[in-house]
Amino acid sequence: PATGAREVFRIKGDKPVTRIIYKTIHGPLIGEALRGERKNEIEAIPLNISQGYDLAVSWAAYAPNDRTMDAFLSLVTAHSVKEAIPMVKEIRSIALNMVIADHDNIAWQVTGCFPLRKKGRGIFPSPGWTGEYDWEGLLDVSKQPYELNPPEGFVCTANNRTVGFSYPYILSSSWYSPERAERIRELISSTRNHTLESSMNMQLDTYSPFVAKLKHALLQGKTYEGIVSTIDSWNKASRKAEANEALYMLEHSDGKVEVDSVSASLIGALMYTYTRNTFLDELGPEDSIQWKSFIHEGDLGYSTVEDHITMRGDQSPFWDNINTPEKENKAKIVANSLADAIELLEHRLGKDRSRWGWGRLHTYYWKTEGYKMSKYMGFFQRIGMRLLSPFFNRGPYPAPGDHTTINVAAYHLAKDFDVWLIPEMRIIVDFSKADPLYAVNSTGQSGNPVSIHYDDGIRAWLRGSYVSLPFSMQKIVHQYTDVLMLIPKTE
Repeated sequence: PATGAREVFRIKGDKPVTRIIYKTIHGPLIGEALRGERKNEIEAIPLNISQGYDLAVSWAAYAPNDRTMDAFLSLVTAHSVKEAIPMVKEIRSIALNMVIADHDNIAWQVTGCFPLRKKGRGIFPSPGWTGEYDWEGLLDVSKQPYELNPPEGFVCTANNRTVGFSYPYILSSSWYSPERAERIRELISSTRNHTLESSMNMQLDTYSPFVAKLKHALLQGKTYEGIVSTIDSWNKASRKAEANEALYMLEHSDGKVEVDSVSASLIGALMYTYTRNTFLDELGPEDSIQWKSFIHEGDLGYSTVEDHITMRGDQSPFWDNINTPEKENKAKIVANSLADAIELLEHRLGKDRSRWGWGRLHTYYWKTEGYKMSKYMGFFQRIGMRLLSPFFNRGPYPAPGDHTTINVAAYHLAKDFDVWLIPEMRIIVDFSKADPLYAVNSTGQSGNPVSIHYDDGIRAWLRGSYVSLPFSMQKIVHQYTDVLMLIPKTE
């Protein structure tokens, strides 16, 4: 059964809006919120639910007596890993990989609330009226992944899968690709004498282990033979030349995803064309809920796109273009995607190969949240926001890396090459120094566009510069010359 409660939403500059919010034992019903047109980037993709049904949302983090904020605030009082760990275990309303260190110890603790489900993984809506998918409580924090001073001498997380397949509990179904963590482990293990400089270089590293996996999957065995055979069977000489050029560039790619890398631009273009050639015929058209959801899901974790091109053989039903009478396979799809990648680069960057570079396709663009919402506004509001864009927004800037590099710069595969995910703040702590903390923010400390501190962080962030944050009062007074004082008003 559902119970209703009248809620009044007061909106600045408009009349209050009254809604009846219905609640069930599985949480509030959200079907009404999913209907109609999308009004901002935060809203879910609109969904019309079948008549007679509705969706309820159960959120593990919404628990009584939650102490997450208290725990976060208490962390600033901890003097050691030993003191911090009990506080970290109180962080329940948000799932995090918490890495903790002092001069002598390192630790890793997974935080959050994780449902113990009778059935399923919580990926798809489940029938709430049968009870077979209900929760049987929450995972005890003592059973969540944790390490203290591991024998290998370091802890490493990069939103990748951090537990083995034998781990009996469900922590996530959307782990990110493993390549960033693999590269971190490789660099950390390369020496026992790490320095502040080597740590900075590691955070700025743009080598992608995925490139080696891609070459291994496509450039040997039956797949490679099928690609070459397919290209040789074509009658159009220019099409053959395009595919062979792309194949040559792939063979000689070095995995360095730098802004001036031609091979990186080829691999980015190939992933774009291959994704569309493989999946769009079944999941399209481009404005369909299926395709938009597919692109969105690829942003959230290790995707079907990577899985298919590096792991899957011809058994996948997606290795066929349903719009042609011919039955395609993986090799044929990849061969056509190679030729299409060259055409894409020529269209976007011109025919002069010397001007090709990953940074000309793949860019950073810092946009305010208000500007992002402008496409949902009226005509004149959109024009006004567009005219004001240079005042509020910053970019574009050439971007190295991608979602598989330590210096992450993820973009939407098969949609565009615009970076949407970056390390917004880089932090290094060197316990051998009196002032151990080094950091840089990706934008600035001010929200005022006319302030020099609105975007000065961007320039330092792009250069890979860091700022030493002082701890001693003498250095604090010397470094922070501008002081903002908030004084309570007296009666």
